[in-house]
Order: sequence, then structure tokens, then C-alpha cells
Amino acid sequence: KFMATVPRWDMVLLAGNNSPPFRVVNDSCVQVSRCQTTTAYIVQAHYYDALIANYREGIHLLMRNPTQKTNYAIDRYWFELQRRDRWFLITPLSVVQREDYSDIEQCITNYGQLMLDLDKEQLMQRHMEHAKMQMRLKK
Repeated sequence: KFMATVPRWDMVLLAGNNSPPFRVVNDSCVQVSRCQTTTAYIVQAHYYDALIANYREGIHLLMRNPTQKTNYAIDRYWFELQRRDRWFLITPLSVVQREDYSDIEQCITNYGQLMLDLDKEQLMQRHMEHAKMQMRLKK
């Protein structure tokens, strides 16, 4: 259905840990700007060079700044491309990564629940509550 309804795209994520903002296109996909994980994706041939250049730049910056993994990890550094180009995530969300060791987190991770939550409403609510609590503590 995605291929039949979205004629112009650069990258299609078959799975991802999506965060707002995003744009609902139809019941088969959303256009993303902050979607993490490199679980599974399809790349148009015309887009290979742009994606490879982003990977190389991110790797170079990560090697120069190894403590800044959250900025230069492959699935974070590509946010720039997501905001600029035509990136889509297939919905409804149904694919997750298996629980395993993360080089970035340096521990066993399980993103299953997060990867099935498109809006991240509960996560965003917890962040807001935490921020409010921090503000009260500072007063």
C-alpha cells in the first residue's frame, strides 16, 4: 500500500523507534524527522550517496568525539537527513529489534515497547513530569 500511495520517497523504515514530530501521511505510513534504530530499511538508488556521506561524516565525528555517542550514533546523526529529505516509517508498527547488547548503550537493551509506540505519549508525559519536578527542586 505504501508503494502505491507514496510515489516520491528517499528512505522507507520498516521499523523504528519514532519520536514526535512526525506527519501522518495515510494509514500505511508517517513521514518522520526523529526516528531511531537501523533495524530494517529500504533506500532508493538515487539516495545512496547522500546516506553514505551522512554515515561517513557521523563516524568521523564519533571517532573525534567518542563520548558523544548520542549525537553521532548512526541512528541519531541521520536525523538531519530525516528533517531534510523524504523519510517514511511503515505503519502500523509491527517490527521490533530483539533484545541484545548495544555498543552505543554498552548494555543489554530491549526497545520492543518503544518501537511499537508511535507517538511516545507515555514517554513524553514522564519527561514532562520529570522536568516539572526538577523545576520544583530548584526553587
